[in-house]
This record gives sequence, structure tokens and C-alpha cells, in this order.
Amino acid sequence: MTRTDDQNYDNRPDGVSKQNWTNLVDYWYSPEFQKLSKLGKDARASLGYAHFSGATRFANRRAELEDANNKVKECLASSSSKSRVDIEVFNDLMYNGE
Repeated sequence: MTRTDDQNYDNRPDGVSKQNWTNLVDYWYSPEFQKLSKLGKDARASLGYAHFSGATRFANRRAELEDANNKVKECLASSSSKSRVDIEVFNDLMYNGE
């Protein structure tokens, strides 16, 4: 289903000025943007795999996982109970130790 120009203009989110929204909608439907959009879709389709990291960059995600791995190693070295280590690491990672 396609919307009319007026419907697109009327679908302005809160906090966005009418002029800015109109300019953005006009840009989205411009031939220049449509060409760029198609190029991006084709490039993503050619990758052959999907990224599921969300907004977090891979380098940040890797650093978080390395930190988690180090915390597990530290807890295992200082505790004899694996279940206690799991709980401590989970709480530390999910709730910052609170």
C-alpha cells in the first residue's frame, strides 16, 4: 500500500518541525535517494549473511564478551562453586554488580 504525499506529510513524528519533515519526505521520494536506497538494498542482499548485533558495534560487543570471559575466569579462580560463579558473573554483567 502506498501513501499519498499528503498522508506522508501528515505522519510527522512529535518533535520534528513541519518544514524539516516535509524536506525529509521529499528527499526520501527523490530519484537520488531511491537510487541510493536500491544500491544499499542490493549491497546488503549480496553479503550472504545477516548481522544481529543491533546498534552495538562489533568491536564493542567483542570487548564486552572479553570482559565477561575475564570475569568468569576471575570468579572461577576465587570460588569453588560453579553455580555461584554463574550467578556472580550474571549479576555483574546484567546489573553492574548491584
